[in-house]
Amino acid sequence: MKPPSARRPDQEGGDASGSHSGRFMGVADSFLSSRILWLGAFFALIMGFIGYLFLSEDGFARTSGLKDRKVALESENLKLEEENRQLLARLERLNSDLGFLESQARKKLRLVRPDEVIYRLAEEPDLSEDDQGRELR
Repeated sequence: MKPPSARRPDQEGGDASGSHSGRFMGVADSFLSSRILWLGAFFALIMGFIGYLFLSEDGFARTSGLKDRKVALESENLKLEEENRQLLARLERLNSDLGFLESQARKKLRLVRPDEVIYRLAEEPDLSEDDQGRELR
């Protein structure tokens, strides 16, 4: 057997205050280590969620890209709506205004009235500087 002086104070048979403080320290250490474990798990969970938000296909980068694409599509949509409005106004004018219809037919289809005479003028050739010098001599 060990002599009584060799015993630690937190072991049975030691003084009463030493055994209680030893148990309290064991509980405190256990509580602290479990708290650190929970905090570490919570931190890992938060970091995983943040990584998912930034790195996944459905994360912030994709959302930002989709917002930019939405703005571009809305702008294009406004332009197309304006063009559509202009085309509808032109169609309405073609259906109701015979003078406008006639002018458009003359321009686009090169139509003429039966009583009109068409004169075709030959275009003058584009002379370079060398050709102009020969003609002046």
